[in-house]
Amino acid sequence: MTPNNRRTYKKGHRRYSRKKITILALSIAFIAFSGMRCIRQCEGGSGDGKSDSLSVENLPHLNDSINNTTTQFAQAQKLDSMVNKFLKRWEIKGAQLAVSRNDSLVYVRGYGWAEQEKQIAMEPSHIMRIASVSKLLTAVGIMKLQEMGKVKLSEHVFGPTGVLNDSAYTNIIKDKRHFDMTVEDLLRHRAGFTRAEGDPMFATRYIMMQNRLTTPPDHETLLKIVLKRRLGYQPGSDTHKYSNIGYLLLSMIIEKRTGLSYAEFMQKHVLNPAGCFGFKIAGNYYKDKYSNEVKYYMHKDAEPIDEFNNSKRQVVKCYGENDVTALSGAGAWCASAADFFNLFISYLLFFCTYSMPTAFICAPNFFCNSSRNSLVSLANICPFQVLVFIINTQHCFSLAYLSTNALVPDSVPVLLHTPSAGVVFQPNEKW
Repeated sequence: MTPNNRRTYKKGHRRYSRKKITILALSIAFIAFSGMRCIRQCEGGSGDGKSDSLSVENLPHLNDSINNTTTQFAQAQKLDSMVNKFLKRWEIKGAQLAVSRNDSLVYVRGYGWAEQEKQIAMEPSHIMRIASVSKLLTAVGIMKLQEMGKVKLSEHVFGPTGVLNDSAYTNIIKDKRHFDMTVEDLLRHRAGFTRAEGDPMFATRYIMMQNRLTTPPDHETLLKIVLKRRLGYQPGSDTHKYSNIGYLLLSMIIEKRTGLSYAEFMQKHVLNPAGCFGFKIAGNYYKDKYSNEVKYYMHKDAEPIDEFNNSKRQVVKCYGENDVTALSGAGAWCASAADFFNLFISYLLFFCTYSMPTAFICAPNFFCNSSRNSLVSLANICPFQVLVFIINTQHCFSLAYLSTNALVPDSVPVLLHTPSAGVVFQPNEKW
């Protein structure tokens, strides 16, 4: 090769190298841009106000792909028979069961009626109120808020430097122990609240009468009323008292720090990214129900009860006794059993330390303890519509979730997981 040819070759090689570098840089930039766009879409949109092709409506929804026909198999007939026996024994119109093993949904089915009058059978895709299991979602929301750098668990709730630092709250507080309360105390049900004077979340009618209100109090008004009371114990102590008002405060903290409503934040930053599209905030009356929501029933001997808004009307207990929507993060969500499984696998295994003392009354580190076989029945935690059973064994983690559309009695069976027999009912003596 002559000197002139060598120079020509080197120049061409440099131009070729620069071209490769340029193409590589453009490719990396395109990949990075696509990745950021995907992240924005997963968190609720592109950020430019325009709709994305990967909107929630265009993503696969779990409830759209499951039904009783596709989930039935012969080996589950004994389990199905036991569930149907359970429903008949306790006069429950309908129920759903979802069973998982580790990170897989292995069985999901609907039983009985979603709405008997219209002959609508219960499908695994129907949604229903999940009551205090809603607290698990709120706990995840707070942990997400911490991850985003918008709150610290050690932050005080009230006072000039607190999260809810409005003077309207600060000036009304009489018991100064309120100023010791932290976000973590609310999560762990150790913020000092008790139900010695009744649960303010379930005493709307009485609160209206006591405070001469003509309409049910909004969250801010209710909080001002509660803050006039003395706490039952020192916040942050070893005492734990189950508290609905504490989880309403957590809902309000989410709203204060994000500028979004509680439901909007949860949908955008917690539920949608996990593929949990079936969760909805419940309404109070039959006319408010969603198209895929069940009808709720009382037992045949149930008597009408005063409506929560002090209207003097008598209503069916499940449609008007309490302001369900106003429960917010303490108990207002609707979901299917499969939805709950999806959420559990996505988040709750990683938030066990904070979520367990919220909706479930058991050891705070129950989920984390995989060194021994454990069994716990959590049936009486939710006063309405929901049975939840969590089983942790040495061999695997299993979850069985049974949700019903009727008031659940105090005496119920449990679900038991054994390595040899799988998930089976453990009946009690009343069967």
